[in-house]
Amino acid sequence: MLVSEEGSVKVGKPTVEGAAVEAEVIGGTKADRILVFKRKPRKDYRKRIGHRQKYTKVKITKITG
Repeated sequence: MLVSEEGSVKVGKPTVEGAAVEAEVIGGTKADRILVFKRKPRKDYRKRIGHRQKYTKVKITKITG
């Protein structure tokens, strides 16, 4: 994380001491469907599974440090 205030720069590895981030949740959504197809040869085994990853939209409003 990197915080810049009035010409001074603080670089953290991985975080800056005393820094805070304010954010608001805008909403949730899902990604496009991914199809997973399993099969075994010569066994008459077929299976189709779908998956949709969930995402949360976040808006960063303020970074202080």
